[in-house]
Amino acid sequence: MINGLGGNGGLRLGGLATGLDTDDIIKKMLAGQQAKIDKTKQEKQQIEWKQDIYRDIIKDIKELQNTYFDITKKDSLNSGKAFYDFAAKSSNEGIITASAGQGAIEGIYKIKVNKLAKGAQAYKQLGTDVTNSNKLKDLGIEPKDFTITVDGKDFKVKLDKGEDSTVGDLVSSIKNATTADGKEKLSKYVNVSFSEISKRMVIETKETGKEQIMSITGASIFGTDFSAKGEDAEIQVITPDGGTGTVNNAKNNFTLDGISFNLKSISEKQEVNLEITKDVDKTVDRFKDFMKKYNDVVEKINGKLTEKKAYKYKPLTEAQRKEMKEDEIKKWDEKAKEGILRNDPNLEKMLRELRSTFFAEVEGSGESFGRHIGLDTTKYAKTAGQIRFVEGGEEKFKKALLERPEDIMELFTKKADKNDLDNLRKLQNLSKSKKITADQRKELIEVEKRVYNNSGIMTRIDNILKDYVGLPGNTLNSSILTKYANKQEDHSVTGVVSSNNLPDQIYRKDNLIKELDKKLREKEERLYKQFAMMEKAMTKYNAQAGWLAQQFGGGM
Repeated sequence: MINGLGGNGGLRLGGLATGLDTDDIIKKMLAGQQAKIDKTKQEKQQIEWKQDIYRDIIKDIKELQNTYFDITKKDSLNSGKAFYDFAAKSSNEGIITASAGQGAIEGIYKIKVNKLAKGAQAYKQLGTDVTNSNKLKDLGIEPKDFTITVDGKDFKVKLDKGEDSTVGDLVSSIKNATTADGKEKLSKYVNVSFSEISKRMVIETKETGKEQIMSITGASIFGTDFSAKGEDAEIQVITPDGGTGTVNNAKNNFTLDGISFNLKSISEKQEVNLEITKDVDKTVDRFKDFMKKYNDVVEKINGKLTEKKAYKYKPLTEAQRKEMKEDEIKKWDEKAKEGILRNDPNLEKMLRELRSTFFAEVEGSGESFGRHIGLDTTKYAKTAGQIRFVEGGEEKFKKALLERPEDIMELFTKKADKNDLDNLRKLQNLSKSKKITADQRKELIEVEKRVYNNSGIMTRIDNILKDYVGLPGNTLNSSILTKYANKQEDHSVTGVVSSNNLPDQIYRKDNLIKELDKKLREKEERLYKQFAMMEKAMTKYNAQAGWLAQQFGGGM
């Protein structure tokens, strides 16, 4: 009977002479070695699960960070404007609309829009019955090449169809005109159009303001050489405190004194009232959104840190998985994953640091975190460190924002002295490169403390998140959590480098599995050879016994 395959792929014929189940015997003899491989694979699986959970937590932290600690995002809480929300209401939104932020003064601004900003413009009325298909020569326009100069650059307009060039061809040629070297297109700088309704062709610079100059040479459409300048916008303003002034700007959208103006039309003699009021509801809503996301992250991490391990549920071996149904495997794996991050030192340290940010004094802020402004943190195990409003807290927080906006802003967003920050970066780089002296290390501790004490709560949280997951928008970095979860530093053949990041642990388990598997195959081959020799000896013995029996007239 065929009992198995040899290590080189050849057939093994076992037990023919002895009657033994060679495969089963050898399998039992190798059981101890196979158990070592299974155990190592289970340990590797636990590390991979840990890596997956780490990456999931990092993803949640990055979402929090990218939304609320990226200074370029509208919901960022890491700048003073996050605690300075205003509402701007225009009495005539057809003339002007606005939004307001930090630096704006509450009250009513009285505004007249005298001029709108315009680009440099050239236009031509082409008649009463003209379409895009009319030939230029039929309109009295010589169809020849010409030059348009914008922003100090010359663009050659070529009418390749010559005498057959149409109005539509002229528009296309202007759009496709390039500089002599072909590197820039005119369409980057101007808009060109022809309306079959108004019968008017217009060329206008995209940028507005009096500094915009456009000249056209050699084009018969404009009669002679032509030059035009743009215009600045002009508004007259009376501020809430009675101050007056005239503002000129190259654009119709601009920001002054914390107010972003959007000019839409000239007001003639009409005066528009622009009322600016504090919008603490918007500030509180943004803070509540942050609280929810922050609390969700904290709760998730706390849950993993306090989750009890189900010790009887080990990762399944390959043999065990073959004996189970898919839904049984899924349920088993879920139980086996429980408690993998219990008391994880990296995550515990991060949560401790985050909790401390709220109650350490922010020097020079004139305010502190606590129940008097409606806020507190929870202390229960699974929710420890979450931010919450105390009873009536929202109203207390709104009142503080209305009455003490500068103090609240400093409490949350204050930045440490620039010299201290520069010195801190320099000393930290020396520490990372292991070139720091004892005196410099002492100075580093002092500067770190000074920077921390002079940083607002959101600034502290921002710095902690950078330490653990890197800069906003950056996923590949050497911060504490991302490095531990993703960076392999051990590439040695034997896997003995001291780094203990999760990829390093997986790498070493893979090496060990290969080594154990090699030993198992070698031992298996050796055992099969030994059993083969025994079979051979037994076959010889049986043959001799049969011969003797025949000699004595018997038989086997």
